[in-house]
Amino acid sequence: MPPGFGGKSKYQQYVLREDDGRCSSQGCRRYLDECFYTDAQVGPAPTSGPTQNSEPQYVSLETGAAVEWSAEENYMFRLSAFRSALASHILSSQNSIYPPQYRSQVLGWLGADGADPNSTADLEDISISRPASRLSWGVPVPQDPTQTVYVWFDALLIYLSGAGYPWRTLSGVIDTAKMHASGWPADVQVVGKDILRFHALYLPAILLALNAGPYAGAEVQVPPVAMQDIPLPRTLLAHAHWTASGRKMSKSVGNVVDPLAEMELWGVDGVRFYLMRIGGRWRGDVDWSAEQLEKHHKELSGQLGNYFLRMASPRIAARAVPLSQNAHEALSTDLQQLFKSSDAPSLPAADTDPNYEQLRLTRSLPARVAAHMETCEVGAALAEIVELLKHANKSVSEIEPWARTTPPALVHTTRIVGLETLRVAGACLLPFIPEAAARLLASLDGGTELVRSSEVLAPVRRTGPEDMEAFWQRWNGREVEGVKLF
Repeated sequence: MPPGFGGKSKYQQYVLREDDGRCSSQGCRRYLDECFYTDAQVGPAPTSGPTQNSEPQYVSLETGAAVEWSAEENYMFRLSAFRSALASHILSSQNSIYPPQYRSQVLGWLGADGADPNSTADLEDISISRPASRLSWGVPVPQDPTQTVYVWFDALLIYLSGAGYPWRTLSGVIDTAKMHASGWPADVQVVGKDILRFHALYLPAILLALNAGPYAGAEVQVPPVAMQDIPLPRTLLAHAHWTASGRKMSKSVGNVVDPLAEMELWGVDGVRFYLMRIGGRWRGDVDWSAEQLEKHHKELSGQLGNYFLRMASPRIAARAVPLSQNAHEALSTDLQQLFKSSDAPSLPAADTDPNYEQLRLTRSLPARVAAHMETCEVGAALAEIVELLKHANKSVSEIEPWARTTPPALVHTTRIVGLETLRVAGACLLPFIPEAAARLLASLDGGTELVRSSEVLAPVRRTGPEDMEAFWQRWNGREVEGVKLF
C-alpha cells in the first residue's frame, strides 16, 4: 500500500466516495483470484443457459474465467475520474501499448478509439476491498479492520515497492535521481494479455492518483509528464499465450510443459531461441510443439554452427592468401565502397564482388535489429539475424572456398567477410542465445580484444577508410579456433 493510504492524503480522496465512506458494491467476482468485474465486463458462458435446476453461468469477457454475482459493502476506487487522463497518456505515443491491437482495445474501453466510431467508454468505479468476514487473509484497510484490501490491488503496488518507493528525501520530496537509479519508470513493462486491463487502466490510474491534485468532483486533470512525481511506465507490452493442444496451459488442467526438462534436452539457448523465434511477435497464441522446437534447434545449429565451423576451418585458412597485405590493394572496389556509405544499394550479382551482398547485409544488420527491438518486434529482429545466416551459408556454398579451383584471394576475402558476419551476428544474438553467442565471440576474439560486441551494437565513430582498416586488421591473417556452440 502507498504510504499515507490510511491518512488524509490526496490519494485517499480517490479511494472513497463523495461522502468519504464505503458504498454498496454490486457486480461479479471471480473467487479463484479475487477479481472484481463490473456488469460490462461479464457475459453468459458460451455453453451455459438456464435449466430447471441451475442459474445461468457468467464469465469474464476478457479471460473466459467463471464469475459469481454478489453484493456487499466495499471501498471503491474512482477509476471513472481518470478516463481523459488515461486516454491522453495512451494517445501520447504509438508505443504506449504494444502490439497495436491491444492499444486499440484499451482506447476502446476509454471511448477514445478514433478508428472505431462506435467506441464508447467502459470505465466504471471499481471495488478495491472485501469485507474481512469474507476475506480474512490479506492487508487490512488502514483505519478500517472490517475491510480487507483486494489482493490484486495490493499486488499492483508491488511494482512500486519493488523499485524502492517512496524514494523521498528528508524534506518529503521524491528524489528523482534515486527513483531512476532504482529502475522506475520501466521502459517496457511485460504482461500477459489476460491482465491487460489491470496494467493498462488500473495501475496507471493509481499512479495518476498519486500525481494528481485534490479530487474536485470531476474528471482529474493530471500534470504534464515532466511535472509528475511518479511517471507511468513508457511502454506496456502485452503478450499472447503459449498453449498446449490449443488450450491455455494450466496446472489445474495438467497440460503444462516442463521448461526445465526441455532445457535439459535442448539447452537453455535452444529453448530461448524457439520461444522468441515463434512467440516473439506477441499478437496471437502459439501452440507449443516438441517437433517445432526440434526443428528450430536444428535451424539454429545448422545455420550458425555450420557456418562458424566452415569459417574456422584450418583448411580454408591455409588456402586464404590476400592479393596484398594492404587493405586498399587487397579489397575490391565494390567492397571498399561499402565502407564509404551506410546505405549502399544491392547490386546485380553478375557485375559485383561475390562477397559484396554478404558484407552489405552484415554491415546493415545492427540497425535493422535495433529498429525492430525499439518497437518490441523481437521475433522480427531474430528473423533478420537468421536470414543473414541463411544468406551467408548460401553464399559460401556458391563460392566454395574449400575447392582447389577457387582463387586464394577470393578464399581470403570470403573468409574475412564470413568472420565479420559471425562477429556481427554473434553480438546481435547475445540477448537471444547468450551462452552460445558468448562462446562464439570469445572464439573469434582469441584473446586479442579486437572483437567487442559493444562495437557492433554501439559502433565507434570512424571515417570510411578508418572503418575499412579496422575491419582488415581484425581478420587479416587471424587464426580462429572452432568450438562447439550447441
